[in-house]
Amino acid sequence: MIASNLRHALPSDETASNQPGHRQPETNSSAVDIPTPLAQGLNISAEGGFGRNEYTNEERLNIPWHTMPDWMIKLSMSRWHRSKTHPDIACKRLGLTEGPIDLRVFALWLYYVDRFEKEGKLSLIDVFDKYEKLTTKRSVEEVVTILKSLRRVKRMKETAKILHKALADSLKLELNAITSAWLQSGWTPEEVFGVFELGNEKNLYAGPGPAIEWLKFTELLRAENDARQIPAEDAAQLLLGNRFGIENSEHFIEYVEKLPKLRYLGGSLRRALEKRKERGRALIRAAEKAKHALLSNTLK
Repeated sequence: MIASNLRHALPSDETASNQPGHRQPETNSSAVDIPTPLAQGLNISAEGGFGRNEYTNEERLNIPWHTMPDWMIKLSMSRWHRSKTHPDIACKRLGLTEGPIDLRVFALWLYYVDRFEKEGKLSLIDVFDKYEKLTTKRSVEEVVTILKSLRRVKRMKETAKILHKALADSLKLELNAITSAWLQSGWTPEEVFGVFELGNEKNLYAGPGPAIEWLKFTELLRAENDARQIPAEDAAQLLLGNRFGIENSEHFIEYVEKLPKLRYLGGSLRRALEKRKERGRALIRAAEKAKHALLSNTLK
């Protein structure tokens, strides 16, 4: 888990009724199963309802969110949800807008946003809103490291993929930054390949940027003699060997051969494409042979 150093400002309108020692009236014997002292500290009534104060006592007492268990954070989020607190405000309260980030708290905030989206309460929140919260005042290396960890959080793999693609899209003019970040944060060629869905022809040829950066990444790993490296022939085979139309593949190779630092990969890519063509020709020959045999048997 990434270290967190979360800070929250004390509101100026704090009153005695909101102090941890203040006891909320108990009006229902069928109370939620929360110990009374704990309920007082959370500003929760005995019947499970939240007080009218805008801040929970955790915020007033400046208790770091990353030190709280999940259920305690979710209680605060439930209150925010009932009061229709916008995710932007929730993000600031959770200390996610700057500095080191706690992955667990960030994932809970993403769940909070998803809940609003599913209920139709937000029409303007999209992936770039989430992306901006993640990237503001953080380096590319920090963001890529966070996204790698986020992929392992339950139900967050697809969100991490979308945010990673948004990051790459925002770095079109400085993609070397993300290539370096992949190297430093332990990504493998297979992981990056999957994030950008380069096995889908639509994604590969909608724009060559991600595919080119992926090739640069594989070349960088080989230059560093990194344990994650894959041979150039294997990289070419993975990219072009099985999936894409011949014409599109040839256009892509021509593009690569114009790039000084990747020009040498043209040979590997062309060999991968030639193997693809040969497999295609073999399939055609096999189909023709089967057709001829069927016709011969029919005429007998």
